[in-house]
Amino acid sequence: MKAGALDGLSIGFQTVKAKTDGKSGVRRILEADLWEISIVTFPMLPSARVSNVKNARWFRDPETELVRRMRRATRMMKLQADKDRMK
Repeated sequence: MKAGALDGLSIGFQTVKAKTDGKSGVRRILEADLWEISIVTFPMLPSARVSNVKNARWFRDPETELVRRMRRATRMMKLQADKDRMK
């Protein structure tokens, strides 16, 4: 990434709540479930680019770790809810 070989950003999500403006036709996502974030070579939206790369020690940042753990817990809860619904 620091060399610039990978600088595209892909975000996978499911829209929970959205609103479309009647005049402009612009759809605004008001709430979404985040599924994944990936670094890619060719993003679907050309302007979705990584603009800065932190030091290799970024993963030790307590706030980043908290967000990672919260995302992991959310995924696990969703998987469990899906399993429970199938019973």
